[in-house]
Amino acid sequence: MKILHSVVVSAITLSALTSTLVGDDLQNSLSNGKFTADLKAYYFNGDRENRTDREALTVGGILKYESGAYYGFKVGAAFYGSYDLLRLGDQTAQKGSIANGGSVNLVTKNIAGNTEMVNSDGSNISTIGEAYLQYNAGNTMLKVGRQRLDTPLLNDYYNRYLPNTFEAVVLTNKDIADTELMAIYAYGWKYKASDEFIGMTDGLNNPDINKDVVMFGIINKSIPNTQVSLYNYYIPNLMNSVYVELKNPKLISTDSFKLSFAAQYLNQKEIGDELLGKLDSYLAGAKLGFALGDAKLTLLYDLVGDHTIRASGTDYSNMGYSKFVNYTDIQIDGEALNAGAESYGAALGYKFGNFKPAVKFIHIEQDLVKQANGNTPNTRPSSNEWNIDLKYKIDSISKLRVRLADIDYESTHKNEFDEVNLRVIYDYKFSIGS
Repeated sequence: MKILHSVVVSAITLSALTSTLVGDDLQNSLSNGKFTADLKAYYFNGDRENRTDREALTVGGILKYESGAYYGFKVGAAFYGSYDLLRLGDQTAQKGSIANGGSVNLVTKNIAGNTEMVNSDGSNISTIGEAYLQYNAGNTMLKVGRQRLDTPLLNDYYNRYLPNTFEAVVLTNKDIADTELMAIYAYGWKYKASDEFIGMTDGLNNPDINKDVVMFGIINKSIPNTQVSLYNYYIPNLMNSVYVELKNPKLISTDSFKLSFAAQYLNQKEIGDELLGKLDSYLAGAKLGFALGDAKLTLLYDLVGDHTIRASGTDYSNMGYSKFVNYTDIQIDGEALNAGAESYGAALGYKFGNFKPAVKFIHIEQDLVKQANGNTPNTRPSSNEWNIDLKYKIDSISKLRVRLADIDYESTHKNEFDEVNLRVIYDYKFSIGS
């Protein structure tokens, strides 16, 4: 089936391109295209108890070209590169705590094709992360091929060096006033720290699981200052996830004060062959934002039902779902989507011209009994996490960011992996063309 998908996509792309290789219109389409560069220098240092420390100094980024429109058609492609100057990729990766029966092994590549810290040439990535054909007709858009996605569960999770990308067919329509309808059929993905595209569920390393993902969504903005979104994610014989979100960024808005509100609810159930076991659970969360002048305070809360939320959190690097969907995800993987987890915290930020400092705190109260009975692949004890985030906009095309995080687990559980995590990121972005 996947081979048929590739053949069809290639045929459509080739047909569209060859049919346009005539006249000045094609030349105008290409010359009116847009070139963008998203370049980075990134230093990462993770000092971890009971596990191998991590360090990298990486340069690279994304170079992308998208053509102008030709009778509604566009083509786009992007090169993704990540090159570790410290060349620490041949270090051994410790799997578990030695004190708790773990062992030290040389890992050549993980199940999601991840090349981070394990390639002998130093964690380098060189790949075509995007290559797509897009067609626009009125309020309808069809996009086929390698692309970035932006939905609550299927998304690019661009929180480190490179984003996740997908092999997918995306169809959107905006004919209904204040409403966007969306359908996605995703049949492959590339993890952010990988150079390979694999099947959506190949990373689970189970030969019985070879499934694509189908998503239908509706986004409505007919209520003033309010967006209501509903998404359904379906994986045959595996799971179905329904996600609902309400956002109001201007619940109260004056010249100096703004009150914002958002609420989320995720319901997840196993279906068919139940190949991941029992998945009858939910995630419920809310966040409240107070902005006064240049200061902003955000309060965060999430609660998980009796089973761990899968295809997010624990599975984020193994399945073609992406970022942690919970509001209380700040930086380090604290497993706030484990069975029975209750997480809450706050983020306080201030803007001094081009300088934006912020302090964030999250507490995750874990339920070890529910974890034991709730299909939890990676159990964790309760934890506290502090995060200092400093952003400085140098000019219109460059900025500097420093992030320091500390996670402290509250018990001597076998998966107690305290960590101090430092990231220094220099971004340089520019575009040429229309």
